[in-house]
Amino acid sequence: MNRTSVPNARIDHDAADSPESRLVGGPIQKFTNRVKTANPITYVTADDPPFLIVHGTADSVVPFNQSELLHGALQKANRKNVLITVDAGTHGGGFGPRVAVKVSRFFAHHLRGRNVTWQDETITAAQSYP
Repeated sequence: MNRTSVPNARIDHDAADSPESRLVGGPIQKFTNRVKTANPITYVTADDPPFLIVHGTADSVVPFNQSELLHGALQKANRKNVLITVDAGTHGGGFGPRVAVKVSRFFAHHLRGRNVTWQDETITAAQSYP
């Protein structure tokens, strides 16, 4: 994850005390089987529900490519999913009302049975506000 982190990343994901290493009980380089078990991509199957993935490219906590990898794995399994990229969006911030509308439309389709279409899209953080 460090190779794809933004320059101002707040976490050294390769460190022995990183959140990932703490999750698996030791350095991720040493416990690769545990890392695989903790990785959600390991569990992508053909019967997964639809996914909505929203991620900012300037996220300094979780590298954006993690969402790209999940998106790709879901596509490979022929699962419905959409990736909304928030260009210059940070970790949990900068998404704004334009993204909220897309989230609402996704849930209206999948939970309320409304016929709504959507596609992968990139919105700049500045554009996410009307």
